[in-house]
Amino acid sequence: MIGRYASSVEQVVATCRAPLERGYLKATEGNVSVRVPGEQAFAVTPSSCDYAKMRADDIIVLDFEQKRLEGARKASIEAGMHAAVYRERAYIGGTLSANPLSCAAGYFAITEMERTNAPVIAGRAGDRLTAGLCDIIRRCRLPFVAYNQGSIVHLETSGVVLLDLKHPFRLAKELKPRKHMLEEMGAAYTANGVITLAGSRMYTSMADTDDVIDAALERFERVLASVEGA
Repeated sequence: MIGRYASSVEQVVATCRAPLERGYLKATEGNVSVRVPGEQAFAVTPSSCDYAKMRADDIIVLDFEQKRLEGARKASIEAGMHAAVYRERAYIGGTLSANPLSCAAGYFAITEMERTNAPVIAGRAGDRLTAGLCDIIRRCRLPFVAYNQGSIVHLETSGVVLLDLKHPFRLAKELKPRKHMLEEMGAAYTANGVITLAGSRMYTSMADTDDVIDAALERFERVLASVEGA
């Protein structure tokens, strides 16, 4: 294509290739657009056009009111959305809307979480686990702390969170033994069938029923009751 918009049009065609090769675009899904420098206009991919076969002659140039300036094909149905972005954000030079599998997977995962109330159920499981751990800590008279953030249960046994970053020499002296203790606690949990992150965090989910949590607490108690001084 030779004309005043040739550079922007060619840029759209070239931009389509990279997402296509990476799997972000497939067949006719998604859209690419580029702002025309110095004008209230943008070049955008057409509707129902295979990206693998797209040529410069397929690209449409529209102004921000979606008036056609160049190109014969029907513009993407999402052209209005792209135009709105350019009107509201002067610093944006191009847009890409795509429907990769990862986006679809994320959407359906979030939809299913909403339908099943999964975050709330996971949070309740975390609360039950935390309450049980606090009870074990109290009964064993251990200087440990357990708390829940949403559905991430923290079991602090080595006091890492109390390390003073303002005193680097003291920090260097205390960090290694505390880290070693975390590793030992993590190994002890694993030996009893409980998998943690770094020996201090557990993630609950809606699959963790009361029976699952209670079984985990029994295993935690075996470990914590064996701590010297308990």
